[in-house]
Amino acid sequence: MRNLLILAFLVVSCSSQNKEIVNSKWIYNYGHCQDYFAFKEGNRYVSFSCETGDTTFGHYSILKDVILINQIYGSFDKEFDENSRHSLGQAEYKLVLKKNNQLGYLENWDEINNDWKENYFYQKIKE
Repeated sequence: MRNLLILAFLVVSCSSQNKEIVNSKWIYNYGHCQDYFAFKEGNRYVSFSCETGDTTFGHYSILKDVILINQIYGSFDKEFDENSRHSLGQAEYKLVLKKNNQLGYLENWDEINNDWKENYFYQKIKE
């Protein structure tokens, strides 16, 4: 019975997080340009880096407040050889959702101080 309750809690938690993420856009504003993550239906995402001008595409999954990113390719990958340092290719990394409207890289979250190590996180925008 206890395992069933834990499973039900996880499903409800992930479901509510999923509703908050699906069809949402999160930006980091540099002032002169913006990076963003856009989470789509079907667990697809698009990310844009204004520094490089590159867009990445892939899939995501949600486990509690962690969003697991599975990057498949970058928009410029076809212009470079597969082994080129300029080709983004496949990668995996983790984002964490904190304080209801802050999304950042897991390694930038300070568990002890319950805050970001650097002031670098994305905020959800209304479209």
